[in-house]
Amino acid sequence: MKKFSVWLFVLLSAVIAVAQKPADPVMNAMTQELNRSFQNLKKTPVPPYFLAYQLTDNRAIRVVSSFGALTFTGDDRTRVLDIDLRVGDYNLDNTHPLRGDARFRGFGGDGRSMRVPLDDDSDAMRTALWYETDRKYKSAVEDLEQVKANVAAKVDAEDKSGDFSQESAQKYVEDIAPFSFDRALWEGRIRRITAPFRNIPGISESSAEVSAEIETRRYVNSEGSVERLSAPLYRLIISATMKADDGMELPLHQTYMSMRPDGLPDEISTLEDVRKMIETLVALNKAPLAEPYTGPAILSGRSSAVFFHEIFGHRIEGQRQKNEDEAQTFKKRVNQAVLPDFLSVYSDPTLQ
Repeated sequence: MKKFSVWLFVLLSAVIAVAQKPADPVMNAMTQELNRSFQNLKKTPVPPYFLAYQLTDNRAIRVVSSFGALTFTGDDRTRVLDIDLRVGDYNLDNTHPLRGDARFRGFGGDGRSMRVPLDDDSDAMRTALWYETDRKYKSAVEDLEQVKANVAAKVDAEDKSGDFSQESAQKYVEDIAPFSFDRALWEGRIRRITAPFRNIPGISESSAEVSAEIETRRYVNSEGSVERLSAPLYRLIISATMKADDGMELPLHQTYMSMRPDGLPDEISTLEDVRKMIETLVALNKAPLAEPYTGPAILSGRSSAVFFHEIFGHRIEGQRQKNEDEAQTFKKRVNQAVLPDFLSVYSDPTLQ
């Protein structure tokens, strides 16, 4: 009986802790204003059929040094709003590509992101959301008129797909990620990291930049989806440039990234990498000029990943298939093989 009582107490404590978990005032303000604005705009002659808010909180601490001296240290916070507001319907709306206009008119497509108050004051935040929603709505109505005129004057389009798809509501809320960074410690460390470069003749530039950043994204839409993602990123970048005797500049870069502050290399190993960079720069300065070459190449792991990302990843993005100014490499290859059998591509968002 005593074991059962202890177990019941632990279970009730866990339930109470979950129930008492503090609400997110920012998410609440976003949801309330989205519902209010969407319902009011539904009464207009050209009502929206979809509305989404994305609010991105970012805190970034940066420390930079060059030749052993500190050149920058700062701690900056921003909160940026992006809105996707669509008028028309799922088949044809204001984001439809226009002839000769390569812009993507969907989420964040107008190139305008608005900074909103950093304080979690509901009234101030909802005022900013209302103002930007009103501006976005007026712009969307004008865009829809242009789209209709463009479609009416155009021959039947080969692409019959709609401009948007209706999806079931998705809900995923992460806790705000832990974040810590000893700026004073790193101010001294990166001074020492770049100090060896000043003793080498011919090195014209050197820098080390360490940054600690946490980004929290909140998203709500009129279809009922609610998401909150939060992740830190710690990064150290070391760069140096050797000015060769013939005037050619020879740059080298070394980058380290981690999701944890203790995931960056320690000072001893970093100084060893700096020593190897210096050796490479001196060797490059003495090396003969390479002749132009055309032929097969083997790329390093990091380079091959970026190369594949550029030639394949971007070319399968949905909005690029709708834009006639894009190459549309894979537009007509749906359900067809586009890679050799020994290659496969998959997406796993749970991986860090």
